[in-house]
Amino acid sequence: MKKGIITSILLIGIFSGCKNDQNNIADSKKIKENTVVLNRLMGQIAKSPDSIGLRLKLINALDSLGNYREAVVQIDSLIHKDSLNFGLWYRKGRLQEDGKDTANAIFSFTKAIKIYPSPDGQLSLANLLAETKNANALLFCQQVQDLRLGREYSAHCNFIAGVYF
Repeated sequence: MKKGIITSILLIGIFSGCKNDQNNIADSKKIKENTVVLNRLMGQIAKSPDSIGLRLKLINALDSLGNYREAVVQIDSLIHKDSLNFGLWYRKGRLQEDGKDTANAIFSFTKAIKIYPSPDGQLSLANLLAETKNANALLFCQQVQDLRLGREYSAHCNFIAGVYF
């Protein structure tokens, strides 16, 4: 009986090892594919450095790969050219939030809503402020509530207020 159990454990270990090897091979293929895509985008940007579309594709690719720092560097180059673009500041805030850089994300969202006080921008800022126990979160939620945009926005405001309390 013990031999059967030990044999079963060994077989499971062997098959698990094979699966891990297959996963490692798949991961290395993905890394190579991602590197090729990033290199291609970088090459295209080198040929057309003023192409906002190419740079945004690169930012999205870096974001998908979890390389938030490099994505922020790329979006900073766009912000340098157009510092009054709400969308760029908002996107930068989202990247920083995903990269766990809360203080800079708050700064970026604040810049974004000073340019254009969109409800989504205000809620993104309010959410981070609520997590840091900043009472301004409730003010932004109230501003969004006053717009009477519907149940979805109202639910987000209530959720953020709950996080704050």
